[in-house]
Amino acid sequence: MTLADKINHQRVKYIVSSYQLDGDAPSEFLKRLDTLADDYPLSWLELALAEVLVLNWLIVPMPRGLEFLQEVKSRLQQWRRSGVRNLLTPSEFQRITNLDPTPVFRTLALHSTIKR
Repeated sequence: MTLADKINHQRVKYIVSSYQLDGDAPSEFLKRLDTLADDYPLSWLELALAEVLVLNWLIVPMPRGLEFLQEVKSRLQQWRRSGVRNLLTPSEFQRITNLDPTPVFRTLALHSTIKR
């Protein structure tokens, strides 16, 4: 694994830990998260995590754990079929994740069809 890959994995884990998304089964959550990281570009995974957060923001209690991850997976599968149709702008992504949006949106622009 390259240094860039390690950094990107750490960014994903930062989002998960910041919002305590792993729920009641953290080890199973992390296994499935790793599977998604193997199957999809990490930039897509970061964006999907942030967008599912936004979509669930007003649900109390907010879904976490495997339920949350299933929504992320569904979003990723849809993007694979139809191209990435992101809901968030780079500045919104940054406010939600507290991460620099440049790596995510640069990668999306280079490797997928972005539709707004």
